[in-house]
Amino acid sequence: MTGGTPFSAPGAVRSAPEAFVALDIEATGMDPARHEIVEVAVVVFNRDNELERFATLVRPRGRLSLDIAALTGIDPDELAAAPTFGEVTPRLRRLLAGRPIVGQSVGLDVAMLDAAGLVLPNVMYDTYELATLLLPDLPVYTLPAIAARLGVQTAEGHRAMADAEATAAVFRGLLARLDQLDAATLEQLAAYAHVGDWSFADVFAGVARARWDGPLFEVLEPRETRGPHELAFLTPRDRPETLRRTPSRKPIDIEEVRASLRPGGPLSQVVHGYEHRPQQEAMATAVAEALNHDGRLLVEAGTGTGKSVAYLLPAVLHATERGETVVVSTNTLALQDQLFSKDVPDLKEALASNDRHMTFETAVLKGRTNYLCLRRWFNLQRQPPVDPAEARLRAKILVWLSQTETGDRAELRLTADEEALWRQVAEEEDACVASRCLFQQRNQCFLYRARRAAEHAHLVIVNHALLLSDVMAGSRVLPEYEHLIVDEAHHLEDQATSQFGYAVDERAVVEHLDGVVRTEGPLLSGTLATVSSYLARVADDDAAKRRGPGAGARAPVAHPQPHPPPGGAARPVCPGYHNGGREETPKGG
Repeated sequence: MTGGTPFSAPGAVRSAPEAFVALDIEATGMDPARHEIVEVAVVVFNRDNELERFATLVRPRGRLSLDIAALTGIDPDELAAAPTFGEVTPRLRRLLAGRPIVGQSVGLDVAMLDAAGLVLPNVMYDTYELATLLLPDLPVYTLPAIAARLGVQTAEGHRAMADAEATAAVFRGLLARLDQLDAATLEQLAAYAHVGDWSFADVFAGVARARWDGPLFEVLEPRETRGPHELAFLTPRDRPETLRRTPSRKPIDIEEVRASLRPGGPLSQVVHGYEHRPQQEAMATAVAEALNHDGRLLVEAGTGTGKSVAYLLPAVLHATERGETVVVSTNTLALQDQLFSKDVPDLKEALASNDRHMTFETAVLKGRTNYLCLRRWFNLQRQPPVDPAEARLRAKILVWLSQTETGDRAELRLTADEEALWRQVAEEEDACVASRCLFQQRNQCFLYRARRAAEHAHLVIVNHALLLSDVMAGSRVLPEYEHLIVDEAHHLEDQATSQFGYAVDERAVVEHLDGVVRTEGPLLSGTLATVSSYLARVADDDAAKRRGPGAGARAPVAHPQPHPPPGGAARPVCPGYHNGGREETPKGG
C-alpha cells in the first residue's frame, strides 16, 4: 500500500543499529595551543547498550596546576606513572575510527586531540546543541542540567569517564525525545539541519525513515507523537472567562501576612534555607495596609530584603479575596520570568492549605514582538531558508512549537544571528488584522491567548515598557485594574523617556523599509501590498456600482420598442458607459 503516511508506536521506532563514541577529556587548560591532555575516556555505545569503554590518565610534559588537581581530584603522582599520549593513541584511533563522536561542546575535546597529534575526520554530535533544540526551555545547558531534565543519573566529581558515561546516557535520552516527533516533522528538521550545516541531519533523517517503515496499523496513544502542523492550530481552543469580582470587601488580615513570613509559617516550609527577615515582614505589612486603604506607598528596599515576596503575598491575598486583578510591573523581561517561574510557584505552594487563596491565577504579559505569529510562521515555511542561521532558527521553532503553550521567545535559546531573524516571525503591530485572523478567531494566537489569560488572572506580571505602552494606547493593552505595584521603580523614568521619545538608527530605518514591502512565504505583504489591495477593492467596488444600473438598462436592447420616439428608431444605449462624456453603444452588442 503506497501513498499514505504509515503509523508506528514510538517505542518501536529505532533507526538502524549504529555505534557512537562518547568522548571526554580533562586537560591542564582550555587552549589547545598551550595546554595538555591529562585524562581521556571513551564509551562506545548504541541506542540500547554500551559496547566498550576505555579510560586512562595521560602524562603531560608540564606540571598539573593546583586548581585543576582540586577540580578533578587527579593525583599528580599518578600522572607521573601514566603513559604518554603517543602511547595511548593507537587504541584511541581504533575505538574512534569511523564512528560519530558525541560530547558536550565536543569541538573543544576534538581540538585538544588534534593538537596532541590525533587528527579526526569523524562526524561530531554536540549534546549541547542538540539539547538547545529538543529541550528549549532549560535555564542552563550544562551536562548535569540536561541530564537532570532527562532523568539521567550522573556521578559526582569531574572525571573523564564519569562525564563520558553521562554524555552517552544524555545522548540516548535526546534520541528518545526525537522519537516523540512525527515523521513529517523529522524530515523537515533534517532539511533545515542540512541547510544549517548541522551534523544532526542524518540522525533526524534516520529516525524519520524508521518511523515511515514502522507498523502501519499500530495504534498510538494520544500525543505519543507530536507535530507542529498548521491544521493542529486551526482547532478551536477554549477561552478563559474574565475574572469576576466577588462581593467581599474584607481587608487583608495583617496578622495572616506576618504569620506567613515568620519562622514556622507556610513560606518557611516550602522555601529551602528560608530565613526570616524583619525588614521583609515590615514591607509586606506596609503593602497590605496600602492595599486595604487604596493608598500610595513608596518603599526603598535594599538587596536581601526579599521584596518580591513582600509585595506578592499581600497582592495575592487582596486579589483573591475581592476577585480583582493586581498588576505587577518589573524593569526587565528576565525579572518577569523569575517572578513567574520561581517566586509565584513558591507562594502557591505556601498558600495551598488556604482554601481561599490556593487557586489564584497568574499571567505574564509581554510586548507583542516577544510572541510568535502563527500566520507569519506558516507563511515563511512555504519558502526555503536563505542561510544557515535562518535554517537553525526554523528548526528550533519547529520543535518548540509542538511543546510551547505561550509562544514566548524567552523559552528559546537563540544565538545572536538567530535572534536577529526572530522579527521575521514575531507579532507586529500592522502585520495582520486580528478580526480576520483564523488563529485569533480559534484562540490559537499566542498574543491574544496571553491577553485573555491576563483578563482571567488575579496577578498580572508585566514590564515597564508594556505598562507605558498601555498608557499610550489608552488602556487597551492590559486588563482593567485598580492596584499597581511597580518594582524597580527607579528605572521607570528611563523607560518613559524611551517609550514617549523617538530615536532613529540604521536598524530602525531598515525595519521600516522592510515594512514597506516584505515577503511572507509566497505572499507579498507590507504597506505597499496593503495599499495595492485596498485600491484594487475600491476599483472593483466602483466597477460593480457602474455595472449595476447598466444591467437593468439592457432589457430593452433585445426587444424593439413598439412605439419609437419621433425622429427614427430607438437606439439602444447603456447608461453609465461613458467615453469623454458621450454615451456610446457597448461593443459587441
